[in-house]
Amino acid sequence: MLLTPVTPTTAPRRGAAATPLEMYQGDLYTLPASLAGVPGLSVPVGRDPGGLPVGVQLLGRAFDEATVVRAGAAVERALGRLPLPG
Repeated sequence: MLLTPVTPTTAPRRGAAATPLEMYQGDLYTLPASLAGVPGLSVPVGRDPGGLPVGVQLLGRAFDEATVVRAGAAVERALGRLPLPG
């Protein structure tokens, strides 16, 4: 399992115009997983000082989506967003 950022910056404010370069940079960290054919899952983990969401990306082994989903659920539980199993 690899934990990486989803984007180099937080989300733009609603209605804010993004330049083509900013739009490209927003996808920069998610492209390697797509090109490599590995499963990835974005999980919100908090907010920046301006209240905008911040996320991390979990990347797993090819064809092992189940482990990535379990890891995402574990992150959500650790943050108190999901009940403990059982």
